[in-house]
Parts: sequence; C-alpha cells; structure tokens
Amino acid sequence: MSCYTLLSGFPVSPLMATVSLSITIRSHETPFIRSHELENLTLEIQRLIDKSASDCLNLNEFLRRSLNIAKITTKKRHFT
Repeated sequence: MSCYTLLSGFPVSPLMATVSLSITIRSHETPFIRSHELENLTLEIQRLIDKSASDCLNLNEFLRRSLNIAKITTKKRHFT
C-alpha cells in the first residue's frame, strides 16, 4: 500500500482566513503519483473549494473517481 499526503492552502474569501487542506491518499491500485498529476489535482481541488468551501463530500467523490483510490481522508482547518 502506498500513502501520499498533499498539503495545500487556499484563500477562500477576504472574510475568511486561508483554509488548509490536507489529503492523505492510501492506495493499492496507484503505485505512484507524478508531480504534474499532483499539480492538476491541486488545481481541481482549488476549483472545488472556490465553489463551496465547506463541501468535503464533492471533494472526496472527485478524488475517488479521478484517482481510482481505495481510501481518502480530508481535513480542513481554518486559521485566524
């Protein structure tokens, strides 16, 4: 099993502090993820966060479909 962690910070709005998004990917089917794939994934995550900063379900579903992975854990923290 491989394990990857992607850490990103996105400004959500001027009224909200940056949302820190940590995604840990544990996968039996994906032996490795290339850096350009992480960049594309980061862009898509930012698009989803811009659409709805509080919607983790859509983000999880997108990651499952796009990476065909076994398990995803997402955590979001608001910094003040």
